[in-house]
Amino acid sequence: MCLKFGPHHQGRLFFPRLYGGSRATPAIPEEFFAKVYDHAILPTLRQCAPHHAKAWPHSYHHVKTFARGERGQFTAVSRLLPIEVMDDFAEGLFAKLDTLGPTFKDAFFELEAKGVKATSMHPPQDAEARAEALQSVLAPLDMAMVPIEEKRTRWFVDVALEIHREGFVMQWLTVAHERLLRVALPSLGDEQVRAVRRSKAFREDLSGHLTDFAGFRVEPSQHGRRDHATYVNVYTTDKAATYQAGFNGIYRRRPFSDLVPKRLAKLIEDVDVISGTFYDCGGGAGMVQDGGARMEIRVNLAYAEASLRDIPDAIVQHAVLPVPSEIWWSFKFFRMTALWRVFKALSVTPPPAMAWNQTIMMAAIALYMYNAVIYRPSE
Repeated sequence: MCLKFGPHHQGRLFFPRLYGGSRATPAIPEEFFAKVYDHAILPTLRQCAPHHAKAWPHSYHHVKTFARGERGQFTAVSRLLPIEVMDDFAEGLFAKLDTLGPTFKDAFFELEAKGVKATSMHPPQDAEARAEALQSVLAPLDMAMVPIEEKRTRWFVDVALEIHREGFVMQWLTVAHERLLRVALPSLGDEQVRAVRRSKAFREDLSGHLTDFAGFRVEPSQHGRRDHATYVNVYTTDKAATYQAGFNGIYRRRPFSDLVPKRLAKLIEDVDVISGTFYDCGGGAGMVQDGGARMEIRVNLAYAEASLRDIPDAIVQHAVLPVPSEIWWSFKFFRMTALWRVFKALSVTPPPAMAWNQTIMMAAIALYMYNAVIYRPSE
């Protein structure tokens, strides 16, 4: 099994007691992987890195749905952990594995240097912590070789603030976008902020097809120069439950061609699985999934420590709405279940009726709503 620990570490988990002493390599049963993930990896993660745990699949079944591509093939999917939790994670993981039976004993890690992401969480108001976080990201590099002018113009780093509250899924409010732009790009005046908001580069990302809830993305171009910012991304982390980057898995955007009779049955099957994901996130699997509200800006490296240090409380109160996690996931579950019923009804609709304009319009609207539950319409 493969895990990732940043910065620059990939861990492979070996189970020597699976080796039978022969050259034969029998398939490892699914129950084995399910036990490792559900009863060892995930519980350990929730103990030693609870903030990261909410971005991990909710169960081994959820892992499989993430990893399965459009044609049923499996694709490698990874999740990241900061290297500083490695000792606690390994100790807790091996202790839990030892309780699962003799086959799980004597497991060990192999570590490989690899990748940097989500490894520098720190309290943003603490200047020393900010500096240490940046240094931890840059540690593998010999930055003395990089001229200061290049750090100011050609090297970039993403700086982010995340707002979270236990038991809630945090949502950005659409009405607060201009205030949030002022936080991300503090040198801009009111007219410039409105210009960015009205520009074609500004993409509003509705959440769950609810017009009151939305993040946004924008490349501010010349409006970001004084703040040394090239990109602003305001989003919520609840999308991690269905976000599949890089391949067309079960949570992919659906084209209209998925409604043709020969593909509709697969769509119905997938919608059933996805509604189950939302049910599990809402507590159906015994643990409710929370979500944070996150603001990221991409700035020149030389100015990273001075960027996005805080979001004033008054703006947080105006810009973020905490939705109880059970309510948020129940909303998504019920909407997806309702769409399942629509698609199911279409599957038994007589062919002549399928050609009616009303039927075609209803099918198109249902598919649009399906995509909007999982993805932002502007995506």
